[in-house]
Amino acid sequence: MKKLIVLMMAVLVCSLGTVAMAANDVIAVTVSLDAIYEVSLVPDVWDIGAQALDYVSSFTEFTAEVGNIATKLQIKAANGDGAWTLGTVGSDEFRLECEAPALELTTEDQVLDASVAAYNTQTFALKYYMPSADTIGATTAQGFDVTITAGAVD
Repeated sequence: MKKLIVLMMAVLVCSLGTVAMAANDVIAVTVSLDAIYEVSLVPDVWDIGAQALDYVSSFTEFTAEVGNIATKLQIKAANGDGAWTLGTVGSDEFRLECEAPALELTTEDQVLDASVAAYNTQTFALKYYMPSADTIGATTAQGFDVTITAGAVD
């Protein structure tokens, strides 16, 4: 009997010394910021005003700020609202020049900057050349748009 009690005590001591371990598992979370190709321009208006034929503006500086991902910027211009066309200076034809990079603007996209780092800016300047002759008339507005497009880096 004494042996039985000693044996039971030994079993009891051994079982009290055993601690149950909790099992762990992990949830792997993946998250990222949406890539947003965007551009904002400062200034976003260029007021050349009424000018004489053959007028040439000085360079006007613009700053393009991009979104949260490296961005390719492209630039193009449109023909005038009142039928002047973008090209070389001539009759009813005006010209736009970009400085840094040096470009003659057209109605087709051209690379302004191949890769602007996220949240950074690209500064560029534009110069306007009035037509040398006009057949449309002074009362016809000749406003036009210059478009900067933000997109994926090649």
